[in-house]
Amino acid sequence: MESPQFTERKNIVQINIETCLKALILRNSLIEITYESIDENTDLINDLALDSMAIVNMFADIEAEFQIEVDIDSIKNPILEKFQYLKEYVLEQKKKGG
Repeated sequence: MESPQFTERKNIVQINIETCLKALILRNSLIEITYESIDENTDLINDLALDSMAIVNMFADIEAEFQIEVDIDSIKNPILEKFQYLKEYVLEQKKKGG
């Protein structure tokens, strides 16, 4: 069982990652969106109109911000289908050490 302090720290890390990811998405989106309009079920391509160049730029930003490598070949689920999937992928890569 995890200690309350560990659980709290883990939640803070997840919130920080979520905040940073949303900021990166806002920077790369081709349409006018707000931070609040991005939720767990937001489809990054269809809802936010990310085209291929925006996606490439977003992944480059994610790699730089989180010091991870986004390996397209190793992605198991469609991480662009939902914001939640992208967040989970980044968290998983951070746990692995990049």
